[in-house]
Amino acid sequence: MISGPAGLRLVKGFHDETLRGEWQDHRSSRLGIHYRLIYKVMPKDRLLQVISITTHDYRRK
Repeated sequence: MISGPAGLRLVKGFHDETLRGEWQDHRSSRLGIHYRLIYKVMPKDRLLQVISITTHDYRRK
């Protein structure tokens, strides 16, 4: 079983990705069409810190 960011990247539709700019060192993953998870992995502490779960509409306008 693969967990963490590597596991999320294997789940089709989650679109787990590294963020840039002011969110450098954070990752984003879709939790469905309406929600996005922003998190930071802290491997030294074996910790995954959830920064926010927000509503977001990914449909193209």
